[in-house]
Amino acid sequence: MKTGISFLLVLALCACTLNQTSRQFTAVSFNQKQEIKPDIPVQKACWFEMENIFYLWQQNSSVVHIYHNGKHINSLGDTGTDKLNFRKLTDICLAPDGNLYLLDNFDRRISKIDKRGSWIAEVALPAGINPQLLAVSQDESFFVYDDSSREIVVFKATGKEINRFGRMIFSAPRKMALNDNIISVYDNDGSTYFFTRLGQFLDVTEGNCYLENNRTIRLEKYFFSVSGSDYNFAVNLKPWQKMFYEAPNILLIDSEKIITGKITYE
Repeated sequence: MKTGISFLLVLALCACTLNQTSRQFTAVSFNQKQEIKPDIPVQKACWFEMENIFYLWQQNSSVVHIYHNGKHINSLGDTGTDKLNFRKLTDICLAPDGNLYLLDNFDRRISKIDKRGSWIAEVALPAGINPQLLAVSQDESFFVYDDSSREIVVFKATGKEINRFGRMIFSAPRKMALNDNIISVYDNDGSTYFFTRLGQFLDVTEGNCYLENNRTIRLEKYFFSVSGSDYNFAVNLKPWQKMFYEAPNILLIDSEKIITGKITYE
């Protein structure tokens, strides 16, 4: 009899665990955290929440501006031969420690700067590669979209190549990100492609999208939507021009401002 009761208890615990695992959360609100109004057009923004650091890549340039608590503290980049000059900046990416990685297409290098704009290190990429986009994992492996081979190439922090995937799938990727071990690539064809960090193809969906809690976050014109929810989030009077996701935060950019925030699920 005791054995039967114990077996039923085990079944009940397993059922409870399975229910919690498969539970689908619904997005109910967007909680804005920060807003800044830079006086430059922004190509891409990265935000380190812990110290409220914004890195803003100025549109049509190789210049990056750094803001701390809403105040401009440094600018770097543009052409030149110094380590903090970039001849053709094609992407920036937040490092796990809150510093910044910058991808220089012309010199085929990935540079790292600290939160005040001082040079830390750089990684040389091999000859023949045409690096366009960059994403970085928690162990600081580099995921680089190579326009020559039209695939994603993965490098260790030492610069050693360890993997390639996604060959000839994209037409002309606009941006790439790595969040929760999922690579997202927003392509010029208007679709977003998803892969595991090991390169396994997961899905493709229409629009500028990211995945969070098994939900699709999609940028609309004046707001963003989340699959499984009837709400419109971050409704804005002006069109949102760009959306970036740095788990768990979303960055939205219009012609005047940048806001950051987090989705609440229930």
